[in-house]
Amino acid sequence: MKVSSFLIPSITVLWICIGSFVAFPPQRQVAAETKTAVVTIPEEMRVESKPKCPPSLQALKKQRGITEDPRFATTPLIVIEKEARHLGLYRHGILDLEGDGTPKCWKVALAPQAPSGPKQHEGDLRTPEGWYKVTDAQGSSYKDALLVHYPNCQDAKRGQKAGLIKERLRKEICQAETHRARPVQNSHLGGQILIHTGGYEDKVDWTLGCIALSANHLEKLRSSLPASKKTTV
Repeated sequence: MKVSSFLIPSITVLWICIGSFVAFPPQRQVAAETKTAVVTIPEEMRVESKPKCPPSLQALKKQRGITEDPRFATTPLIVIEKEARHLGLYRHGILDLEGDGTPKCWKVALAPQAPSGPKQHEGDLRTPEGWYKVTDAQGSSYKDALLVHYPNCQDAKRGQKAGLIKERLRKEICQAETHRARPVQNSHLGGQILIHTGGYEDKVDWTLGCIALSANHLEKLRSSLPASKKTTV
């Protein structure tokens, strides 16, 4: 599966578009890191049980003040609002529905008490912000997990400027993005950002950087993707 994501400054939304990109808009409160772990979660970190996704991408963009981007035309498109802790699946700009009319809007869990802002480096517990492709996380211990293609070219350029990586690695990461290939996952920029189930699932914030769904909702998400599993976030 290939997905893209886009992160928007001051907005906690994660976009996942079926077909080409995954979007992780910046968040104000919680971010995610490369791996997951179970921790004791205080009551205030519990995830709301009844998510409410915007009925359309137009409504979402109006609510959040998001500028137009041609990648929003990708369909289906997965949108994750990180602060609100929910994931919505959109088709042709409209929130998709299950057979019984139930909106495909599901709650997610992220990392508790993580720093705000886009991911900068390995171990900073932040969620990437920008457009990212997503593919099946082959070899993951989490069944049916999806791998977010972080870092992208923009992350690599920032990392080189900060002295985290060399020019050669920046070029390699940018080339991987151009060819929709999996980028290097073991650099100082971090990696292995997953969308998965397991652990406390979506009950509380518990990951160290991944996006957690219930097993049932992850199954429904994957069954809603194209047979090729090529997706944009």
